[in-house]
Amino acid sequence: MQYTVAEIIAQTNIATPFAVPTVLEARNSEYFFPAPAGRGVGYTVDLRAAGGQVLTREFLHVRLTYKAHHLLRVAQMTGPTPQVALAAARDAHLAGLRTRCTRPDYGAMMTGEVDA
Repeated sequence: MQYTVAEIIAQTNIATPFAVPTVLEARNSEYFFPAPAGRGVGYTVDLRAAGGQVLTREFLHVRLTYKAHHLLRVAQMTGPTPQVALAAARDAHLAGLRTRCTRPDYGAMMTGEVDA
């Protein structure tokens, strides 16, 4: 899916249709990181095997009613789903966040206690 900020704004009448990810979105999952204080955006976890240092900006917005032109790409995946070392990706993400945000105390390394 691909759409513009202008399309989000056009479909709502609220003053601030965008927000940074907060702890409220976490649902007690240690795989989730709220946006670091003062950053204005969150960052998605890079799930590629060699990933970890690519911090892609993330923010939330109000619901968008999709239209056909929003559809960018459709694919069918066949075969087994690639394995993702999720705990390692999450900890690499945390290390990247700590460096980028100059917050060495931000977050905690993986403990294995995640929501069901």
